[in-house]
Formats: sequence, structure tokens, C-alpha cells
Amino acid sequence: MASTNQQQVAQATLWTPKGYPRLAKFMGRNDIAIFRRYNEFNMLNLLSLQAEMAALRAKFFNQCNVDDISGLPFEKFSENFESLREAAAGSNEEQYVILLEIRNKMKEYSMDLRD
Repeated sequence: MASTNQQQVAQATLWTPKGYPRLAKFMGRNDIAIFRRYNEFNMLNLLSLQAEMAALRAKFFNQCNVDDISGLPFEKFSENFESLREAAAGSNEEQYVILLEIRNKMKEYSMDLRD
């Protein structure tokens, strides 16, 4: 068994990689890496996120308007984030829910923009 194992090790040492293993070895040894960035897909993704954010913007401003004309406590939400957060703690205040959606979408957009 030991001689078979030694033969396998010897053969592996002499093996010359082909195809992707050869390319990976070359890239790793020479610190050269070329990868496609798929710019069209990145741009498409950013445009899609912008469209989603534009829809969220319209939804948010519409809800702000509804809250502004609804009287207390809703009319305070556009001027005081603390009152909005406090109201949202006890229920699913729509303006706050949309604001959190915007926050998450902006994080996603900002991360993708850096790539």
C-alpha cells in the first residue's frame, strides 16, 4: 500500500494541469487575476434599485401628506422622528414602515454602487 501511495504522490507531483486548473495556477502564481465585471448587469441592477427607490419615495411622500392632514398625533410625524418612532413602537405606523423600507433599499443601493 505504501508504495502505491508513493506512486500516486509522485504522479501528482509530475502532473501538469490543463484547462481551469492550469489557469488558476498561473493566476495564483503570478498574482494576475482577470475577472469579468458584468457591467451591463451591474448597471441594470442599479437602475432597477433606482426605480424601486423612486416608487418608495412617492409612497413615503404620499403617506406623509395623509399623516399631515390626519390631525394628531400623525401630523407631528413629518417634523419629529421621535414621535414617529414612538407611535411605531406600539403599532405598524405606515410612514415608519416605509421609512425602514427606504433605509434598507438605500443600504442595498449604496453597497451595489461601491462594487
